[in-house]
Amino acid sequence: MWRLAVLVSALTVIPSLAVAQQPCTVDARQVIEQVYRQVLERPADPSASVWLDHLSRGATVREIVRAIAKSPEHLRRVGSQDRDDMVVDVYRHLLNRGPDPEAIKHAGILASMRGSASLIDQIVDSPEYRQRFGDWSVPGSSVRYCAGSDQGSRQARRIPRGGENAQQPC
Repeated sequence: MWRLAVLVSALTVIPSLAVAQQPCTVDARQVIEQVYRQVLERPADPSASVWLDHLSRGATVREIVRAIAKSPEHLRRVGSQDRDDMVVDVYRHLLNRGPDPEAIKHAGILASMRGSASLIDQIVDSPEYRQRFGDWSVPGSSVRYCAGSDQGSRQARRIPRGGENAQQPC
């Protein structure tokens, strides 16, 4: 029993330490480029500069990942698939892994009842996402933004979470 407790504790702490020790960048353009490549599977375009502004005003990378995943472009793309394929893509884009069969079932039900945006919120707010990527790491890459984590004295500008207006950059 004691060994099991130690193993569980180690598995909980070690990923957090890995994120904390991961080298970081102050290059916001690199961060946004990586978010686009992970979530939208394409390079960032000139309109992505709005996200640079969000980062400079204190938004977290996690908030930007959520907003881009809930963008009309991403929702249109995943919404055009059958339910299981949509769940697989959302997991891959946000957690950089595929879902297990049980997750496909439950996430598919959630998406059917409340929409893809609710599934995105659930994943980005999940303990797994927070533990693996925190507020400053880009899923699926080694990029972590360190300029934002030094903004303790600045008030973070939050990107709205709900409704259609939250899907559009300000």
